[in-house]
Formats: sequence, structure tokens, C-alpha cells
Amino acid sequence: MNKEIILIISGETSGCVHVRLWNNMHYINANYEKYRTRIVTSPIPIFDVNFLSQVRCIIIHRLVNAVQLEWLKRYKELAPKFNIKLISEYDDQFSPFKNESIPEWNMSSLHPRNYELDDKIIAEACQYLDGIIVSTYWLAKCFREKFNYENCYIIENANPRSLWQLERRTEFNIEKPKVMFAGCPQHFRNPQPICPQYPLGVTGHIGDFSRAWIDWVTMHVNKGDIDFHTSCDIPYFWDGIRDKIQVHPWVDTNNYPGNMCRIRPEFIIAPLRNCVFDKMKSDIKRVDCACMGTILMGTKFEEGPYANIPCGLEENCTVEDIDKMFEFGKQNWKALTESEYNWLNKNGRFIESDEHVSKWLTACAAPNTRII
Repeated sequence: MNKEIILIISGETSGCVHVRLWNNMHYINANYEKYRTRIVTSPIPIFDVNFLSQVRCIIIHRLVNAVQLEWLKRYKELAPKFNIKLISEYDDQFSPFKNESIPEWNMSSLHPRNYELDDKIIAEACQYLDGIIVSTYWLAKCFREKFNYENCYIIENANPRSLWQLERRTEFNIEKPKVMFAGCPQHFRNPQPICPQYPLGVTGHIGDFSRAWIDWVTMHVNKGDIDFHTSCDIPYFWDGIRDKIQVHPWVDTNNYPGNMCRIRPEFIIAPLRNCVFDKMKSDIKRVDCACMGTILMGTKFEEGPYANIPCGLEENCTVEDIDKMFEFGKQNWKALTESEYNWLNKNGRFIESDEHVSKWLTACAAPNTRII
């Protein structure tokens, strides 16, 4: 019998699971004649023997709890009989590494987590898994150095061409470009009042932003020579220009590409810190910008997600440094946007590319293949 099914077990509906799993699933399923693979999803494990006889790989998404570990153990007992490969998949930092955990400005850090128990579960899971799919080199590095686990498949995030298909940019507003911070609120921390959830309240934190980035945006918004946009919350440090910022409400992952394509900023800013949490982040913002013909100005540091972007700035950059890069982007927008679009295609960063699909099918079908 042809074992053509990949089973993904995940109860999540987050943006991560859409980018990492669902988008790939929809494309592969829609092209069954080409790939001879069907991907089935379930929030709970399936142990029906007739079904398992058709399964070649099971992916337990983000395996971090005891219930998932028990599922894995059960599948490990059945794997030899049904010749099934067992995989887990991780995106973003899941465990303290190099003495660094989730940074203090991330609201998740205010909700204590038993990382010791998580690590114990992950370490045991590594004994049963045939492979682990990750989105970045630093996630693979964590498994290798902390859990002594080598068989990681690095599969970078990619976008569906069908959702991001735009005409190449032919116009660029140099006089008053649209500049956007399209990051989530986890990149900073807005103050929170005293409430049952936070009995002592929460102080604000600039997070991934430096004073230079904050001052640069404030200066240009007050000058009126940029049209500044944000998604979700306005950071507290821009309260003084709040009435001059256009805020775009949150949209779900399915509608995010269309929403961004309608806004279509000339520039997106992406400040980061040189910390483990940000090193484990993917370069998905670069992929988004390349799709739209938008220039990404972000923080570059060794092994960071934006280490090689054309308009990268050092972590200790000044307002003047940002201004110089901004002017460079405006004057060279056509060459920069075309170069980034070519980077997308050359590196298989559309999910429809054979290179990207091949990485997924290799991870789910070739037990001894490593991509690190």
C-alpha cells in the first residue's frame, strides 16, 4: 500500500501554525497529482489501524507537555509495525538557552512557566523522535547543544505566492513615504494598570526598540515627511504623536497578506536586540517585504534574522545612521526591491517552489536525512 499520508497533530490556531504548517498543507494537498502526498490535521492523535497503515509520518506540533509526550510514546510503540516516522516542529524560543529566556519586555515573561519541567519533557521526547523541524539555525543550535539532538531539519518560513501575488512596484513615494512598524506587541511592553491579572500593575519597556529608533520616528512624524502606520497597539513611547499615527487593527493570519498588500508601505522598520530570543526569530518580515516591494530597515547582528538584509543597521545605530539608510533606500528603491524579489525566488521562499516543498517532503519521508 502506498503510504501517502502525513498526519499533523496540533490544536493551535496561531499565526505560527498557519505559516509553518497550514499554508504548506493546503498547497501540497492541492497538488496531490504532483507530490502524491496527502496531509491530514487533527487536534488529537489518531490510532485507527486502517488509517495508520496509510501514514508515513506524524508531526506533533511544538511538543512541550506531558500529554503530547504520552502520545509520542504510544506512536513510538506502533511505529515499527506501521513504518511511521515521528517528527516534532518548533518555531520561536521554547526553552532557556545560553542563560537567556523570554525577555522581560515580552508579556509572556510575566506568567511564570516551569521551564525545568518543559526541558525534562523535551529531553525525553528527543529519545523517541526521528527528527525535528525548526525554522532557524539558532533553534537547531539549541537542540544540538542543550539536548544533544542532531537530527534537525531547518526549513525556513516561506509565503504563499497565491496570497502575496502583486504587480512589481512601479511607483515609490519619495516625498512622503509610508513607513510602518508591523510587529506584534511582544516587541515592547505597554504599561498596564493595577488589575486582578496584574496586582502590582506593569511598567512600560521599550523592548526591541532603541532610543534612536524611537526618536527617528518621532522626528519625522513631527516634520510631516513620513506617513507612519502601526499594526495593533501604539507603543507608549509614541504617545506624544499618537494622533498622527494610523493604526491598523489586528487581522487573522488568513487575511494578513491581503491587508498588508492594501497598505503596501514603502518602508517597514524592524528593530531587534542581539539576544537569544531574537536570534531564534525567523526572517519572515524580510520575506513579507520582498513580496510587497517594501524596503525593510531592521537591526542586523551576527546570526540574527536580518544579518544580511540590504538596509540593515547596527544595534547601536544613531538617528543619523537611520536617516542615512532611509535616504539610501529612497534613492535606490527600484534596485533594492527588485534584488529582494529575486532573493525570494532564488532561495525558494515561496511555498510553491520545488525547493521548499522538497525540504518538507524530505523531512517527512527520509528518516536519515539531515538538513543543517
